[in-house]
Amino acid sequence: MDFLLVEHAIVAAVFIWLINKAFSLGFQGVKDALLVGVIRGLSVVPGVKGKIEQENQKIVEKIEVMVKNKELDELARERSLTFTRIPARGLDSDSLLSAMRAMRGDNIEKAYAAGKGFGGIYIDLESHEETQHQVFGLFADSNALYPDLFPALRKFEAEVTCGTMTSGGTESILMAVKTYRESARKRIPGIKPQMIVPAAHYFDVELVVVPVDDVTMEVDLAAVRKAVNPNVIMIVGSAPGYPHGVIDDIEELSKIALQHGVGLHVDGCLGGFLLPWLQKLGHISKKFDFSVRGVTSVSLDVHKYGYSAKGASVICYRNKELLLNQFFTYTEWSGGLYCSPSAAGSRPGGLIATAWASLVSLGEEGYLKAARNIQETFEVLVNGIKALPDVELVGAPEACAIAFGSSKLDIFKVADAMRNRGWNNIACMQKPVCLHIPVAMRETFNRDVFLADLRESVDEVREHPERFKDGMAPVYGMAATMPDRSLVSQLLTSYTEALLKV
Repeated sequence: MDFLLVEHAIVAAVFIWLINKAFSLGFQGVKDALLVGVIRGLSVVPGVKGKIEQENQKIVEKIEVMVKNKELDELARERSLTFTRIPARGLDSDSLLSAMRAMRGDNIEKAYAAGKGFGGIYIDLESHEETQHQVFGLFADSNALYPDLFPALRKFEAEVTCGTMTSGGTESILMAVKTYRESARKRIPGIKPQMIVPAAHYFDVELVVVPVDDVTMEVDLAAVRKAVNPNVIMIVGSAPGYPHGVIDDIEELSKIALQHGVGLHVDGCLGGFLLPWLQKLGHISKKFDFSVRGVTSVSLDVHKYGYSAKGASVICYRNKELLLNQFFTYTEWSGGLYCSPSAAGSRPGGLIATAWASLVSLGEEGYLKAARNIQETFEVLVNGIKALPDVELVGAPEACAIAFGSSKLDIFKVADAMRNRGWNNIACMQKPVCLHIPVAMRETFNRDVFLADLRESVDEVREHPERFKDGMAPVYGMAATMPDRSLVSQLLTSYTEALLKV
């Protein structure tokens, strides 16, 4: 009798849990939650656990092969250039430079040398790169932590931005979150701060995730309106979003922010140094910056379409009062009084100098010319992809990046087919499953060759899908559709570990 009561109680508890899940996640969410439960339950069964570990190991081995470069390994062996400890006797300058030049040889960076690599490369103009290298060399030993020693760095940073410089888009957004948190705590003691974004979780600020529209790939405005509550300190929109090259409706997000008295941060890390020029050329009509009244901060990477060396971003605020909340000060350190405008203490002067040099060397004329060329290539690629059978664009890409998928083909197999043609780092994405390419100022990139190779790859996958059963497509496909995201997280950990193996 007692057993039956316990059994009924368990069934009732499960039923109540399902009802709660149905309302909080929707019925697809319930299905996924049940699958996660089944997968985790099976994973502790000895025989099943062993099989899962065996399959995971196969994937890890495939990942380790993928991240290794055979030519680089051979070079390292031939020249004894693998070091797991500091050598007893250092290399002389000539030998060191010769080795490092060889490591950047065309036979090693094949895709980059052939103009078939993407990977965050936004410009490859030889004259511009040479200037950047020389500028970085001039300031390689300088540190912005000491403006009294290196006064030019203070000048450069002040002129590059109306806010502060950071190491990249991630730090810029982190600084924005910290700034809104501090501002809210001053205004509303005891607040439990929340931010409305597609994804993130930082600085003891609760994440309120809102979806993007399944068709347009813009943030769902109705979901944002519904999510706003007294604890929300900031809303985030993208201009454009990195995955799909789509600009959120910043003007509508601004109305919501103003209505509720919360901050609106525009993540312009990707397009911040391109969209203004496209707007000036008449290619973009949407507003995305401080011309929109409710926008209170904008982040933008100089190392993307600002064409400076990697590791340079800026975060700007509408007013000084907001900016001051970003600064860190500490008065009790035995080493003296300490302050920093951003997360870092020491900040490499070479990166600040190259950011300033890039802006003043290219000038408006140079940036407009680059924007014109980029958008021309962008439109050719968009139209070329739209014309391919069995391939569809994801959303309506407006600038910087293009995403495309297929309802009939395994698009990840298309990525493998492109890899076989030398395009070895086309990004594989999820939610929805698709491929992504950025469009930049690349003299070595041949858009006609890319489209021809893409057409051949699509045809090959349609006619011979069996050729790609051993590529990365099964791994990406599993990762994109696996309900238990902890297993995917384990794979990402394995990937990162593989990158750090000697």
